[in-house]
Amino acid sequence: EVAKLGRRYVALYNVTEDFFKNNYEDLVEFVRGDGRAALVSVLPAGIYYWVLNVEYVIIDSLGKPAEIATFQIDVGNARRFGIRYVKEDGSEGYPVIIHTAIIGSVERYIYAVMDTAILRKRSGLPPCLPTWLAPVQVRVIPVSSKFLDYAAEVVRVIASAGIRVDLDDRDLSLAKKIREAGMEWVPYCAIVGEREQATRTVNVRIREQGVQKAMTVEELVKMVRKDVEGYPQVPQATPCYLSRRPTLNYLRTT
Repeated sequence: EVAKLGRRYVALYNVTEDFFKNNYEDLVEFVRGDGRAALVSVLPAGIYYWVLNVEYVIIDSLGKPAEIATFQIDVGNARRFGIRYVKEDGSEGYPVIIHTAIIGSVERYIYAVMDTAILRKRSGLPPCLPTWLAPVQVRVIPVSSKFLDYAAEVVRVIASAGIRVDLDDRDLSLAKKIREAGMEWVPYCAIVGEREQATRTVNVRIREQGVQKAMTVEELVKMVRKDVEGYPQVPQATPCYLSRRPTLNYLRTT
């Protein structure tokens, strides 16, 4: 999952001597399947409850290794906690337990997301969240109040696709609206004016790519839906119109 954030990870294989000798070819296949070099640490048997412990690690913005996912083959905890099963011959056995945290804990994933944002900013790129995590995925910004009706129509089409979208209907300059959307890391800003209204299109600023493109509303919906495919999509919890939201000006940065 962390690879989808654009991060390169490395794998550390901690393995007991007996497991290494008896399953060498399988371990080689694991590494080949990952498509990158791995670090293997061979340890004496009997020290840990596992025979294989694979840690997936990234190098974070501080230059330190950070574990973001893991899986283990556990041969000790079933006996320790009295977990048994009945074999075909009627005797009892202790199962092997597989521990998996491929995505990692919520905290580890959020850490990786925010650390990636820090690295983007250091590289001169705008920090951003994955579109599926962004509280607002699309913000529609009319260049003036004359185009509010068309902007509202655009919002209705986008919202009907299950996308979290809002409309900046406030009496502010276009520059300030765009700036505030940037401060909130909104992934897509759809700007509408006279040309967009006449051609039934939107002018979209794509934060992650740092580009601006003209497209139809349907094309924008398709782009966002592709971004969030396979991820949970939670309904929007705030009013669609920004003018109807409570403001906490003391929390805003200059």
